[in-house]
Amino acid sequence: MIKVLTKLSLVITCLLIAATTFAQPGATRPVDSTRRNGPGLGAGNTGPKPYKEVITSKAISDGGLFWVHKVDYIYYFEIPDS
Repeated sequence: MIKVLTKLSLVITCLLIAATTFAQPGATRPVDSTRRNGPGLGAGNTGPKPYKEVITSKAISDGGLFWVHKVDYIYYFEIPDS
């Protein structure tokens, strides 16, 4: 009886390892073609955009240890310098 339980537990363990190894990756967000040349990528970037252009009136903001702003599906983190 003990040999049967040992073999059964071994088979279950192998199945669990296989299931987690071959699991499908999570969903990815859609690619926004306007963001391909983000800050520092590509020629012609002269520096960061002004704050009011990035954090617009559409932004949903939440304070805490640092501010988190959500514009469309992009999150921005405002970290204080002190």
